[in-house]
Amino acid sequence: MRKRLGAIVLCLALATALHQPAQAQERQGTPEEALIILLIRSTLSALDQANRTGNYSVFRDLGVPDFRASNTPASLAVAFANLRRSVDMSAVTIMTPILREQPSVDENRVLRLRGYLPTEPEPTGFDLSFLQIGGGWGLYGVGIFPGQKGPPQRNGAASAGGGAGQQDNRGQAPSGTNGNSQVPTPRSRPSE
Repeated sequence: MRKRLGAIVLCLALATALHQPAQAQERQGTPEEALIILLIRSTLSALDQANRTGNYSVFRDLGVPDFRASNTPASLAVAFANLRRSVDMSAVTIMTPILREQPSVDENRVLRLRGYLPTEPEPTGFDLSFLQIGGGWGLYGVGIFPGQKGPPQRNGAASAGGGAGQQDNRGQAPSGTNGNSQVPTPRSRPSE
């Protein structure tokens, strides 16, 4: 019962975060700090729940249409297999994420959040992308990097479509032996 209540609260928090009014956000370019923290915590908490249950259906369904089209629950389970075995993310809802770069929204309305959580014994880096859609923010891309203070350094700009990391020619996310987990995002301009 307690797990079910926790999952319901998590889903409500994420739904609220992903559907915040965008009017003030559009004026300032990026959401307010409180919403950024809520987006990070709720997304990583939803990922933690998916990792614990092995069911990635709800996590996938929290994404924008392009994210859902690029990722099946089964492909998400494969992409996060190393993370499931290597990182306990249960404390993400009480940790304050540390951003390594200023949040930015690109010309395609994609918000990029890159940083880490001060997990013990090592930090857990993240690279999250959200698409401004329907008056709020929806999950567009996700990369998790255990033992790192953020995603690996990149050369140049983000991949097309605001993707969370490099992709190979088949559109599958690389899954390194170091436990990094990334999922593919669309290569074209986001659609609504």
